[in-house]
Amino acid sequence: MQQSVVEALPICPCEYKYNPVCGSDGITYMNECVLQCSSNQSPSVLKVSDGECKTCICQQVNLPVCTLEGLTFPNECELACENIKRINAKQPIIYLAYRAACVGPLTGCTDLASPVCGTDDILYRNQCVLDVTSSYLIKEGKQAIEVKNNGACLDGCLCPQDAQPVCGSDGRVYNNPCYLACQNRRNSCSKYSFLNIVDDSVCYACHCKPEESPVCGTDGRTYNNPCELNCEAKRQGDSYLAIASYGKCSECYCTQENVPVCGSDQTSYINECHLRCANYVDGGKRSVYYYGECEPRGCNCNTCPPEYQPMCGTDGRTYWNLCWLNCNAGCLSRDKNTSQSLFLKKRGACEL
Repeated sequence: MQQSVVEALPICPCEYKYNPVCGSDGITYMNECVLQCSSNQSPSVLKVSDGECKTCICQQVNLPVCTLEGLTFPNECELACENIKRINAKQPIIYLAYRAACVGPLTGCTDLASPVCGTDDILYRNQCVLDVTSSYLIKEGKQAIEVKNNGACLDGCLCPQDAQPVCGSDGRVYNNPCYLACQNRRNSCSKYSFLNIVDDSVCYACHCKPEESPVCGTDGRTYNNPCELNCEAKRQGDSYLAIASYGKCSECYCTQENVPVCGSDQTSYINECHLRCANYVDGGKRSVYYYGECEPRGCNCNTCPPEYQPMCGTDGRTYWNLCWLNCNAGCLSRDKNTSQSLFLKKRGACEL
């Protein structure tokens, strides 16, 4: 396994998806945001190119990933470096199973990339991987994992495991700045205030027991318990903030900001918040199919079968199955307002 020789840097408020870039220091960074954040600490570091550096030295990031062989790598960059070595040695590559440390052996599962999101908000390569992992957890006396939805995890959060606690302006302590940034992404297009890192006194001014007794505030926001609502009222100095009803808020707390997404139910939503709200209202298992409206204007692919057999298109989008990809390709070819074309890039999801 490739070992990094680089000292760990402060954790950045970035999304730690693996979209590697090479820095002028010869180190491969998780993505451009992480490099830019790191360059704030060391201004001499600049982006040289997309992709891994030729020397394949990784930035130290505690973001473990598990392979189908049951091997845990410190991060996805280390796994990529191992595969580069294997390709050069003409050996079979090893496949990512899920983005967390391995919890048990993964026997009998194929390398088919047909991702499912677990109830632990971790994306698994396919349902077999999820089921085998869940069975192992049950034997260990831990909570089972079930399929939350096909495709990407709406609430998944890829953050380093290192503890660098920060106090958020919502009065909650986050394990590190990345987790606070994740919460802001979840709240995008909602009416929740943007969170900032504030003085620790904001988080410790009010102490609440971690009990689940949700209440809906007069601001339309759900609080874990009445104590948390009262703390928020004190922080804001808002004497009008009170309990509107017991239980979670029933109405959608979204803006009308037009940032359309196509849901996995092949329905367009005005933004991701409205998609989340639809799940909340009817208990659905929708996820983001892709960003943007569902189909080229005037194109109808609803005759395609509903089976989830993901295919990666040359546009970087994961299509529900080959029929959906071919249908959208045909729609593009008939659209006189675009010169785009669409082909099959690989079988399976683009992100795995």
